[in-house]
Amino acid sequence: MGEITLITGGARSGKSAFAEKTAEHAHSVVYVATAQACDEEMAERIARHLHRRPTHWRTLESPLNLWGDIKTISGDTELVLVDCVAVWSANRLLTLGEEITREWWRRCESLEAELLGAIHEGLEYVYGMSCDMVIVTNEVGLGVVPPTPLGRAYRDMLGRINQLLAKEADEVFMLVAGIPLNIKIKRRL
Repeated sequence: MGEITLITGGARSGKSAFAEKTAEHAHSVVYVATAQACDEEMAERIARHLHRRPTHWRTLESPLNLWGDIKTISGDTELVLVDCVAVWSANRLLTLGEEITREWWRRCESLEAELLGAIHEGLEYVYGMSCDMVIVTNEVGLGVVPPTPLGRAYRDMLGRINQLLAKEADEVFMLVAGIPLNIKIKRRL
């Protein structure tokens, strides 16, 4: 059974670089990228991430079907690096549209249940593969309450997703100003 490491923290805290450093020991790595190049700045950010990674790592782009796409990864993979669950969650939330109605809130609750279920299934698949997994996410609930319903829905949904991932992870690191703090070490019997 592989080990799962969750890496969280704020924006520009060094999460992705730390995740990549954590994965360097593995020979067969699949880097699962969730970002979409929707504008020039994001395209440049994606290019910087790609340039920083070892060339022998395989990249799997998965902006919407993250855990389903993870199930397509072959059994000879030693490590799967997901960057990042927060972006994937935002991508999925934005598919609901931006008109906030009671029906939107119901769809939002339904989406959260769907995403949590997909995560459970994806983690079970990875455990069955016996490969390690490094998952990057953002910690978005430490600041002020978002002023918009969309922002509050995102914060709450990602908070519950992060709780599930942290519960299932063997290790959890929080990055603060580029410094990794190990906040969970799970001992398996």
